[in-house]
Amino acid sequence: VTKPAARGIWPTILAMGYGTLVLGIDGMTDLWDHKMSFMGTKIAQTLGSTERLSYVICILFWFSVVAHGLEALYGWYHCRTTLRLGLQQQLHWALLVAAVGGPVLLELNPLITVATRAEAKKKEAARDDDDDDKKEKDKDKKES
Repeated sequence: VTKPAARGIWPTILAMGYGTLVLGIDGMTDLWDHKMSFMGTKIAQTLGSTERLSYVICILFWFSVVAHGLEALYGWYHCRTTLRLGLQQQLHWALLVAAVGGPVLLELNPLITVATRAEAKKKEAARDDDDDDKKEKDKDKKES
C-alpha cells in the first residue's frame, strides 16, 4: 500500500489499542498527567481534562475496530460475488481492508466498478439477443 494515509493508520490504531486494552482509562490519564505533563496541560486546556481525552481514545479505538470489520465484510462480499475471486484472494483482500481500511478499499473499488460494468454489458447483450430471436420468431409466424 503506497498511500501515505495507509501508513499512518497502523501506528495510530496500535497506539489507541495499547492505550485502551493495556493502559485503560486510568493508565492513559496518568500518562498524560504525570509522564507527559507538557502534553497533559495542553490537552486539559483544549478538552477540559486528560481523562476526557482517554475516553475519546477508547471510543475512537472501538469505532475503528467496528468500522474496519464492516469494511472488510463489504470488500469480502464484493470479492466473492462481484469479482468472483477464489477463497485465498477473497481472504487476502478482506485482511488487507481489515488492517488498513479505506485506503485499501479505494484500491478495490475500481475493480468492482469494472466488473459491475462488464456484467451489465453482458446482460444487455443477452437481452438484445433475446429481442432479436423474438423478432425473428414473430417474422416467421407472419410468413406462415
